[in-house]
Amino acid sequence: AGMLPAGSPFVDGVLVLTGAVACLAIGHLALWVGRRTDRLSFWVAAWCTLTFTYINGHFVQAAAITPTQALVGARVCWTSAFLLVPVVIGLAHALVDRPAPRRGLWVTGLVGAGLVALLWLTDTIVEPQTYLRRDWVWGTHLAVMPGPLQRLMLPYSLGMFVYGVVLIWRARNLVKWERRLFLAAFAFYFAVSINDVLHASRVIDSGRLFDFGFAGIAAGLTYFQIRRHNDLFGRLEEQVAARTSELTARRDQLATLADLTQSLTSTLALEKVLQRFVGHAVALFGNSLARLWLLDEDGRTLTLRAHAGATSDAVGVTRLALGEGLMGTIAATRQPLVIDDVGEDARTRNLARVRAEGTVSFAGVPLLLGERTLGAFGIAVRERRRFSAEDVRLLELLAG
Repeated sequence: AGMLPAGSPFVDGVLVLTGAVACLAIGHLALWVGRRTDRLSFWVAAWCTLTFTYINGHFVQAAAITPTQALVGARVCWTSAFLLVPVVIGLAHALVDRPAPRRGLWVTGLVGAGLVALLWLTDTIVEPQTYLRRDWVWGTHLAVMPGPLQRLMLPYSLGMFVYGVVLIWRARNLVKWERRLFLAAFAFYFAVSINDVLHASRVIDSGRLFDFGFAGIAAGLTYFQIRRHNDLFGRLEEQVAARTSELTARRDQLATLADLTQSLTSTLALEKVLQRFVGHAVALFGNSLARLWLLDEDGRTLTLRAHAGATSDAVGVTRLALGEGLMGTIAATRQPLVIDDVGEDARTRNLARVRAEGTVSFAGVPLLLGERTLGAFGIAVRERRRFSAEDVRLLELLAG
C-alpha cells in the first residue's frame, strides 16, 4: 500500500541522473583510452562509474516491491560507497597533478573489498528486514534495517573528506578559483554523505541526497576537465601559431639569402655588391639601418663603404680606428657584438646619427676571409629587440 507507483517523479528523476552519468562515464573513459597518461580522465571515469552504480542501486531500492529487491538495491548502493574511497584518493592526487600513492590505493582498496564482502555475506551493515520509510525528498519507499556496523561508516567518510581537503589545500598547481571549487565540492560531498549515512542508520529523519552529490560532482569534474582541455588546446594553438610565424620568417630569410647570392654573382662591381648586400639585410630585419665598414689598406682604420635604411640626412662618423666604436670593436675582436640599447653603450661613436635615425638595438658581425679581417657589418633596429643566437647566425651567413 505504501509503494511508489511506476512513473513517479522519484523514478523519473533517478532515470535521468542515470542516463546523464552514464554518458559522462563513457566520455571520460574514451578520453583515457585515447591518452593513457591522462590520470584525471581515468579517475573521473571511475567516479562516474561508481555514481552510475549507486544511482542504479537507489533506483532498484526505490522501485522495489519485495524485501529482497530492496535489500539488493541497498547493497549495491553501499558497494559503490565502499569502493569510492580509493577513487577519491586517486582523483584528489590527479587534480593536483601528483601520482597517487600505490600503497594507499592498495590498502583502501582491500579495506573496501573487505567491507563489500561483509555487506553481501553478513548482516552487519544492512539487515534483511525492511520497513516503509518516508523520505523528505523522494517520498515513501521500502528501506532496509541498518546493521550494527553501519554507523561506523561516518568516521570512514570523515577521514576520506579530511584527506581530500588537506591535499587540495596544499596544492600549488591550482589557481584560486580551482581550489575554491574543489573545496566546495568536497564540503558538499561530505555534507550529503553524512546526511545519507545518518538517514540510512535511522539516526535522523531526512531525505536521501547522495544521488545529487554524486551526480553534481561528476558534472563539476567534467566541467573542470573540459576547461583544462580548452586551456591546453588554446596554448597549443598559440605555440603552433608562433612556430608557424618563425618558420615563415625563416623561409623569407632563406629566400632573401638566395636573392642576395644571385644578385651578387650577377655583377662584379664592388660598390654595387656592397649596396645590394646592405639592402638585403634591411629587407631581412625590417625597420632597420644596415652599415658595412671595410678595413683600409693600412690595417689600422675602418671606412664606411655602404649603408641602407637611413631615414635622415645625418652622416655621422664615416671612419673609425681599429678597436674604436662598435664596428671597430667587432673588427678588432673578430667576434659578434649584440647591444640592447646603443644609446647607452659607451663604445657608440655615431650618437648624432643614432638619435637622428631613432635606432635602439644593435647586432654586428666581423667580415672575415680565413684568418684575414676584411671589416665589420652591423644592423640596428628602431625598436628595442633582443637579438637571438639565430639572428646572429643569420648575420654571419650574410657576412660569409
